[in-house]
Amino acid sequence: MVRGEIIESSEKRATVREYDCLCHGNWNLELCSKISPDACDLICDMLNPKLRSYHTHYLNAGDDYCEMVFELED
Repeated sequence: MVRGEIIESSEKRATVREYDCLCHGNWNLELCSKISPDACDLICDMLNPKLRSYHTHYLNAGDDYCEMVFELED
């Protein structure tokens, strides 16, 4: 189970932090930083083609959490 919280939430933007992750300790940063954003992009495209995402922090990079930002384009 992933522990996390919503840091920011509005009509156009949301920020999510995850404090543990299945990837942490199992994948290196190079693999994690490729697969995780691609998975988020795929989910966003399925939910709404105008929804975009990007990561700002990674547990595998030594950060205290993974952080993902989701933004809805006009």
